[in-house]
Amino acid sequence: MSTQQKAPALLMLGALATFFVANCSFIVNPALSSLAKVYSDIPYSTVLLIATLTAGCMIPGSLISGAITGTKVKYKTMTILSMLCVIVGGVLPYFIHTFSFVIVMRALVGIGIGLAMPIANTLVMKLFTGDTRANMSGWGNAAMQLSGIVYQIVAGVVCLRNVNYVWLVHGILIIPLVLVLLFLEEPEKEEPVQATAATAETTAEGKRARIPASAVFSAVGFGIIFMCFYPVLLNLSTILANEGIGNSALAGTISSIFTAGGFVAGMIFGKVYKGAKIIVIPLALLFWTAGIGMFSITKSVPLMAISVILCGVAINWIWPATIVGFDGFVPAEKISLASALFVSGMTLGCFISSFYISFVAQVTGSSNPRAPIAVGFWIVLITSIIWTIVELRKKPAKATFA
Repeated sequence: MSTQQKAPALLMLGALATFFVANCSFIVNPALSSLAKVYSDIPYSTVLLIATLTAGCMIPGSLISGAITGTKVKYKTMTILSMLCVIVGGVLPYFIHTFSFVIVMRALVGIGIGLAMPIANTLVMKLFTGDTRANMSGWGNAAMQLSGIVYQIVAGVVCLRNVNYVWLVHGILIIPLVLVLLFLEEPEKEEPVQATAATAETTAEGKRARIPASAVFSAVGFGIIFMCFYPVLLNLSTILANEGIGNSALAGTISSIFTAGGFVAGMIFGKVYKGAKIIVIPLALLFWTAGIGMFSITKSVPLMAISVILCGVAINWIWPATIVGFDGFVPAEKISLASALFVSGMTLGCFISSFYISFVAQVTGSSNPRAPIAVGFWIVLITSIIWTIVELRKKPAKATFA
């Protein structure tokens, strides 16, 4: 009897709990200005390391996890380890306030989040089959978006009372940790896949299984379009203020709409994937291109909101569709590493977006905050066309959905 047949509802709960790690990096965001006052003797650009260092450390954490999880370390063990890193690294600054210690702990949080990022969707793919797999992929990404909203709201509220309380918010992760301990079960260990037309990565000559070039391209493509999209969120408040159409509160509202769009997209992903299958990613790329193109030219707040909704939907269809689709052409023992590369592409895209903004300003000679978004539209358009061609040339995944 399979794990799924033993206790499907509880297993689903344990699997969904793994998605609550990814957005823990957002917890400190509402407190950055207050933390800058606490560390007033330190340059603001250095204080921002409290947020940016975490994002940077997610990349090596993700790659390490992808390389050893499921082969050398059990999925459940790595999930528990990642959650403990985030809880310990997140909460300890409440007790020890020195900036150097805080920075070290933020690095630990980043590594912990990175360790978890490839696991959640991979577990869904290994523990569930048929329509349940599609639904769980969507629900998991919806849970991830919802957790980000909850974390930031709670952090913002407690920060009004005492900025030091923001560190304790990381303790919320104890709840999903308990769910993982109680209900998550280890997937059955798969033997290396024999060479077939779909997964011809091992041969009679004994060549080691490799990640297909198309999977690597997916990671690169996701990173590129995320690099071009992130300036929308980074420059939103500046654009609204410069053009006299809104303030920081409105910018926060539009950003929340982006997250809400992602949440809804995650909830309906299963049905969309079942109906659209191989065209889900091309459709999402069309939404993404339309969204960033609309944002680059419109000065209408409602149209800005629609554009970020389109991008939010696109992201939360591309992510689960890509990882679930790995089952069709990536060797089983390399799926976790392929997932790690994919999410690392996204993280890297966010991390280098500030350099991209500076590069566009230097090349164009314009400090207009819309410039990197306008340039990004053309980069996203070209990347989306190439990615669509790659996707449509793939063979359908093997028995991924009933």
